[in-house]
Amino acid sequence: AAVAGRQNGFKDKDNRKLAQLVARVYRETMERYAREPVLDVWYYHVEADRVQALFEEHSKKGAKSTQKMLKKARTKTREATLEKLTEVVDGRRQIINDPPLLVRLSGLLSEEQKPHISEEYVKKSWFDYISSLPEERRLLLSRFRPTDVALRVGGVGSVGTRCTILLLEGGAQEDAIILQQKEAGPSALEAYLPERDYANHAQRVVTAQQLMQAASDIFLGWHQSSLTETQYYWRQLKDMKGSVDVESLDETGLGTYLAVCGHCLARAHARTGDPAAIAGYLGKTEAFDRAISDFALAYADQTERDHQALVEAVDSGRILAQTGI
Repeated sequence: AAVAGRQNGFKDKDNRKLAQLVARVYRETMERYAREPVLDVWYYHVEADRVQALFEEHSKKGAKSTQKMLKKARTKTREATLEKLTEVVDGRRQIINDPPLLVRLSGLLSEEQKPHISEEYVKKSWFDYISSLPEERRLLLSRFRPTDVALRVGGVGSVGTRCTILLLEGGAQEDAIILQQKEAGPSALEAYLPERDYANHAQRVVTAQQLMQAASDIFLGWHQSSLTETQYYWRQLKDMKGSVDVESLDETGLGTYLAVCGHCLARAHARTGDPAAIAGYLGKTEAFDRAISDFALAYADQTERDHQALVEAVDSGRILAQTGI
């Protein structure tokens, strides 16, 4: 909230209010969930039309941005993804080469590496992933076969991790989908919490998403590479996902959006934790809200210092970076 407010040119007194708003909505929503039946909390979800109505009521500028986001998200279908990321060459569909953001694996491997990435290796990875799914989804994906793989640069949260996309084709013409594999590493909290009984980090990530999200991707699964022991979680690529253009929002619009975020975060934590215990810890006063807003501004300061250090490292040549992508 604080970083977004600064990016939009808001004064820090207003950024503090935005951060405090998120914390207050989270706290009040958690208090409400603490009084509700467990199943009511589990089945509760935020509908896109209700979010749009909220923006219409509080921020006309924000309503336009949200409407644009929803319209764009509805175009991110399987067919649109295939049209954007694949092409037919000599009668065969393959992933488009678009370096440095998207590069087919066949063009990346050295002659020494190619024997190791055999058809058998790809099949084993595929079947290991399939085995992590519920039985009805194993049956569904058993009707597809992997035909191409590419390295894909992900977003900010995926920088420095391995991320690939896999083209799958069925038996009918134009019957294809694209799945994404993302590397999963240890949680930053792992050293400070009791050990949990998960086979690997990818399983932990998948389980957490399925617990927290109102509607998870049906293809969420995981596997571990038999060559590198790298752990990956899988999901469908671009299945109607969308996000609001935060930089286009005024203070009222950003506040409305952040309130929705605080509400959704509370719901996710109420599903995965004990809402009564969390609500009891947060209390009924604004002490928690003020503490979070203080931290948010301090963290925003550190974020700006980190980014400036990166810019200076790029300018000096100590770090190589490609800009304008």
